[in-house]
Amino acid sequence: MGMYDSYGTGALDKLKENYNSEYILRDIEYGQKDIDQIQTFIRAARGQLAVIANTVFVSEVTIERRIYKKIEYYVSSAQVPQVPGGQRMKVYPHDDSKRFTGQERKAAIVYAQQLSQKHGNCRIVGNYAEHVPAIKEMIVL
Repeated sequence: MGMYDSYGTGALDKLKENYNSEYILRDIEYGQKDIDQIQTFIRAARGQLAVIANTVFVSEVTIERRIYKKIEYYVSSAQVPQVPGGQRMKVYPHDDSKRFTGQERKAAIVYAQQLSQKHGNCRIVGNYAEHVPAIKEMIVL
């Protein structure tokens, strides 16, 4: 069931108690419009999947130094589609992102290097990227 119970069990139960044919005909019309919109969306979504299948993606690792109440470091990787505006459409794997405390700065740097290596020695970006030295030897993940 979706966000609203427009067509689910609750709506079907209410329909059995509705004897106003005008309302039922109106609901049929609304339902048909919803079906048409859903079918249009599904066609567009399938088209977008075809576009994605033919899109080149480039990996990048981000390391950010952030200050809220305390200093922390945030490291993540992303796949950036090579299309106009691709930086706004990054795809982030959910298992790569990590936060580090201010005392874990060196661990954050090492993790950024490890992620870069994991993704084919991709570039490292972000407001703390300049503090990440180039990888000189293999880092074991």
